[in-house]
Amino acid sequence: MGKMEIGETPSQCAVRETEEETGVRVEPVGILGIYSDPGHIVAYTDRPFG
Repeated sequence: MGKMEIGETPSQCAVRETEEETGVRVEPVGILGIYSDPGHIVAYTDRPFG
């Protein structure tokens, strides 16, 4: 499931997720839009928070 990591920028997320899913390293030149709820944070107990 693709999601942004805490402290990650949208561009960093796009690069990481694309590489994880396809094996292709990309370089974003622009972002058209971001659809998200900034109040929605997913925290896992097996990883440090923050």
